Amino acid sequence: MKPNVSVEVCVETLAGARAAVEAGVQRIELCTGLELGGLTPSAGLIEAVLKLPIETVVLIRPRAGDFVYDADETRVMEQDIRAARSMGVGAFAIGALRPDGSIDSECMAQMIYAACSASICCHRAFDGTRDPLASLRLLGELGVTRLLTSGQAQDALIGASLIRELVQSAPPTLAIMPGGGIRPHNVGEILESTGARNIHFSARADAPDAMQYTNPNCDLHNQPRSETSVAEIARYLGAI
Repeated sequence: MKPNVSVEVCVETLAGARAAVEAGVQRIELCTGLELGGLTPSAGLIEAVLKLPIETVVLIRPRAGDFVYDADETRVMEQDIRAARSMGVGAFAIGALRPDGSIDSECMAQMIYAACSASICCHRAFDGTRDPLASLRLLGELGVTRLLTSGQAQDALIGASLIRELVQSAPPTLAIMPGGGIRPHNVGEILESTGARNIHFSARADAPDAMQYTNPNCDLHNQPRSETSVAEIARYLGAI
């Protein structure tokens, strides 16, 4: 693996977090509902994962869909942050937008205040902003220390040119972390072409179905399931 590349693996289960520890990665982003783009994990999952020896970033997102939040949703996110902070969480991934495609600085500031000096990453809500460089400057002013982005494209390889511009424009206190469509076959190219020294991926593999019986009249477990894989993480690290 290239020196000075910080790896973050996105996980949504305790087993996934354990796989990341076993694989030797530096950091995880803990969430649930990855098929929905990621949602806030439960208190029980947070508490269990915090017992593991790995830096943990907790995603705060109360629902799927857009990133425009009303006052009630903002209060829920603040309370989720305070509860997680009381359990010992030291880093959060957050993001909020206004309807016009700008960063909702008021909502972000409220969440950052609730985080009480915890490290803050802005998640891929950033990729929905109208003016990425202006948004980058605002995130720096808010004290955000890491930005997860695909370069406002469907995946980070397509968005590599903007990611490189963000890397070159970001203040020293704000690290740019490519994410979205990262695979073992393209992770090296993305790092080289963007100049980024942080990378984010999920490294998942199909998980077996534990059920032996299926009710033919009511199949409640017909969706395939995947899980963070030690072997898959190793493929990424080898490519890096």
